[in-house]
Amino acid sequence: MPKQDSPARRLPTLDLLKGFDAAARHLSFTLAGEELFLTQSALSRQMQTLEEQLGVPLFERRHRALRLTEAGQVLQLAAKTVLDELTHAVAKIRRERSVAPPRAARCTAAVWRALAAGLQPGAGIRSGAPAQAT
Repeated sequence: MPKQDSPARRLPTLDLLKGFDAAARHLSFTLAGEELFLTQSALSRQMQTLEEQLGVPLFERRHRALRLTEAGQVLQLAAKTVLDELTHAVAKIRRERSVAPPRAARCTAAVWRALAAGLQPGAGIRSGAPAQAT
């Protein structure tokens, strides 16, 4: 029985969606490319790839102008929603991480060996320093 692709495998990549979102907002591959630190040509190729994956044009390309097709308008709304939600989720995770209690100190291998041997950490472990009387 052939293995079916999961729905997530058929979705465009996040990079393509980010590029599409920027191009749809600016209606310019040049401005979208500048926002994403890509050349106009690279962003244009990304949009061609996205259109090929979806099987429909997303932009009407005119002389020095872009316009969203009906499919492009549908995808713009979905892409904006998804990217906004993802942005909020990541920001929330980062905020929570910054107020999280500090992590426990990492134990070295020598400490673990000492604990496993039933000793207090540091007891019976040679460090090169003279032993101190207790």
